[in-house]
Amino acid sequence: MFQSIFRIATLLSLLLSFVYPQESIESLLSDYAQKADLSQQTKREGDGFLLVFTRQDLDRMQIKSLKEIIEFIPFLRYNESASGLSVPDYQKNKPSQASRLRVYLNNRELFSPYRGSALQLFGQLDMAYIDHIEIYNGSPSYIFGVEGAQTTIRAYTKDPKREETTLVGGMVGSYGVSETYGYTAESFEDFSYFAYLNHRDLGRKKYYNGNYELSRDKESSNFYALFQNDLHVVEVQAIKGNMDNFVGSSWGIEPLENRTNYSYFYSGWSYASQDKSVKASLDFMQSSTKQKQVVDDFIGLSPVTFLPYSDSRLRVTERMSDMHLEKTFKDADNSLLLGARGRYKNFIINSYTVDFVDVPTTSGYDGEFVSSAYSEATHMINPNNMLMFSAKTDHFSRNGKAQDEQLYGVRLGYVYNVPSWTWKSFIFTSDFAPESYLMFANLERSSPHTLVSEHIEAVTSEITYKGDNFTDSLLFALSSRGKKIVYDTTTQSYKNSIDDIDLFAVSGKHSYNLDASNRVDFNAWATSGDTGKNSPNRYQSNYGGYVLMLNTIGKWDFSNGIFYKEGFETPQKSGFNFNSAITYRHSRNFSIFLKGFNLFGDAIKTDYYNVNPLTSARTSINDVDSFDRSVWLGLEYQF
Repeated sequence: MFQSIFRIATLLSLLLSFVYPQESIESLLSDYAQKADLSQQTKREGDGFLLVFTRQDLDRMQIKSLKEIIEFIPFLRYNESASGLSVPDYQKNKPSQASRLRVYLNNRELFSPYRGSALQLFGQLDMAYIDHIEIYNGSPSYIFGVEGAQTTIRAYTKDPKREETTLVGGMVGSYGVSETYGYTAESFEDFSYFAYLNHRDLGRKKYYNGNYELSRDKESSNFYALFQNDLHVVEVQAIKGNMDNFVGSSWGIEPLENRTNYSYFYSGWSYASQDKSVKASLDFMQSSTKQKQVVDDFIGLSPVTFLPYSDSRLRVTERMSDMHLEKTFKDADNSLLLGARGRYKNFIINSYTVDFVDVPTTSGYDGEFVSSAYSEATHMINPNNMLMFSAKTDHFSRNGKAQDEQLYGVRLGYVYNVPSWTWKSFIFTSDFAPESYLMFANLERSSPHTLVSEHIEAVTSEITYKGDNFTDSLLFALSSRGKKIVYDTTTQSYKNSIDDIDLFAVSGKHSYNLDASNRVDFNAWATSGDTGKNSPNRYQSNYGGYVLMLNTIGKWDFSNGIFYKEGFETPQKSGFNFNSAITYRHSRNFSIFLKGFNLFGDAIKTDYYNVNPLTSARTSINDVDSFDRSVWLGLEYQF
């Protein structure tokens, strides 16, 4: 009943958004504020293929987690692992490589020394302290981080100088979802601060294997604080939570207790000179994970007794220290950026027991030091044309039985920018190191395979035309990936593939502005790939897209988006995801919203399965939604 009423309200909002487009002095001011100096725009275009979600976009869409943002990224499909964690393009036994997608909060990477990307942790956490989000596709500039990525998400926290307020909010939703949060911000003559606190109970739809309940529920508390003046910024973040591990590792999917407790702490300092020509930073991160899995059948074969076991307990501590220094030299037409960074990452298996028997580690590999040097040179031929060249090298110094490695990357770019047209092209070649957990697994299993870095070469180009009230863009990409890391079922370990993977991708977007407050976006993308003669499904193609409508009518905001993603043949299935949000802003101080996810229940679904290695019996849980069909109701009040 509740969802039916919400659907009717959503359809009415779609009609009203076209019947009453508005043009006001606020709209004209908003439009004027978006214009900037042409040469500065040209320089920024060199960072990569950029997709921006403004504060207004996030507010109108009522974005509540990063997983919703991933829906907008071409060529990616949001999904969750068998443990219920955020892993785009998840497939069983497929290595999850952080080089595919990295996430930054302000200028620091959300990083896991063991897993690589911390998206698995942050993908479903709260977003009320985020101001805006930038997405860079096509192997963006090296200045973004130590270890490269094909796609980078940069989320920026709210600016205390802009906020100058205290806000509290809360929401409730389907499956027992509840959240309370608040922040306060204040600025003085030479100092400002922002402090945020959130507690979220993220209830999820339950699935069942007979009498065994499979849960993806999560609970988290998140504290974040920022202190800054004109030159220095200090950030602190602490997160504590627990989660149910969904399908887990039980051969027959018969969990009795399947839970993870975790904590995360970060502190960092950054400096930027008045002219931004000198930048420096120091960062420290530590996380702890405690996982317990008890099942009614078996989880695996003990590496100590070689007998099946049904009780597994693991405690892991991860630490990361990062140092960064950067200097830019520039004149009217040229700039040269030189940078160096050192990152020490360490993961410690505090304890690992199966059926209460200690399992020792034997590889001695529990950390590495990454030293990086990079440069980026740009030449402005004129205000409309820019050439750029970037180069980077990384040295991985690993302990234990893990091998050291030297990585290289080069990026060449050209940008043409006039008021109506923008054309930018990049040639890119780079190495991507295997994640620590892949190397650790191989070493502990005495795998015959020694993992080395993947190598990617790509040519990308995008042309954009801007009319009076619309923007059209078309992106092409051609890439080749060598030494791709895959799972070897024979040795039950990871190896580098002997086949190169060639991929052609195209994405088009049309954005139409009825006025500064009402917009419609259309996106469509497709990929076609050759995965090599040794692949069982050599030739593959995927496609998808979305339609998004953002509207403001008086005190009402409306957001309606429908996303189509063609899933993998196994385990993802194709589907439509229809999300909608309605916000009523009674005043500057008080607002109330209603947000619906996957309202028609047709979003991508995934089949999960585990196999008994002794009998080859396969147990499956089918048609699991990556986005639960649910409705959330919330409010915010500013003092």
